[in-house]
Amino acid sequence: MITKEALRKAMKARLGALPLSRFQDEGEAAAARLCEWELWSRSARVLLFLSIEREIEMAPLLTQAFSSSLLHFVQFNRKNRLSSRFLPCKLRKEPVNSRFFAASSAKNLQVQQAPGGLLSAGLLSAGVPSVEKTVYLPKPEGDSMRFFRAASPDGPWTVGAFGIREPADCTERTVFRPEDGPALVVTPGLAFDRRGNRMGRGRGYYDRFFAGLDAAGAEYYTVGFCLAEQLVDEVPVDRRDKRLDALCTPEGVLCFR
Repeated sequence: MITKEALRKAMKARLGALPLSRFQDEGEAAAARLCEWELWSRSARVLLFLSIEREIEMAPLLTQAFSSSLLHFVQFNRKNRLSSRFLPCKLRKEPVNSRFFAASSAKNLQVQQAPGGLLSAGLLSAGVPSVEKTVYLPKPEGDSMRFFRAASPDGPWTVGAFGIREPADCTERTVFRPEDGPALVVTPGLAFDRRGNRMGRGRGYYDRFFAGLDAAGAEYYTVGFCLAEQLVDEVPVDRRDKRLDALCTPEGVLCFR
């Protein structure tokens, strides 16, 4: 089996040969696939990351995590004439007009008799509801790493260790704690395989972070997020490496448990 050092060298060379547009294009495609996933839709706390050079672009997913849900409302009058419109609305934060109701899917469409005899039914435009999300981003601190709440997809940021952007407000008030779960942890890496194994850049930040969550009994779910070119036949692992629960590429989401 190839060693971790050899695979890291090979993957860095592979990523270095790609056009820069590939990282943006595949970031957009992978974000679209992840947002179609039921677990993303129902996760209220998501731990993301900010891309470094020659890493899949996270801006599309970060923007989606902060975006408003778009509700598609269909109305029927007494003569069963249909009209429809789209209304942006942040779920659980900006209540929809009482005439309208959001439905979780076409199978349990909710309908109410509205004033004036209108029957109003609400459907999410994508067919899957997405709860409002609190977004956290990582900050390395010595040999460990903590996540802090981000204010918006545009920052404000500071530049921390290794030149990586971090939320400007990194305080105890905004830190993610194990008891804040359940959480979905979207995880970067250099290489991934179809058994859930992941290889990072060798510093061990995510392995130690996951070990801390496990020791605290935290409830969380991990999903790798990468280019199609980062999927390999086999990733070498040792006892400290934690398998991912799922992997998202531009082709879709692979679930391992």
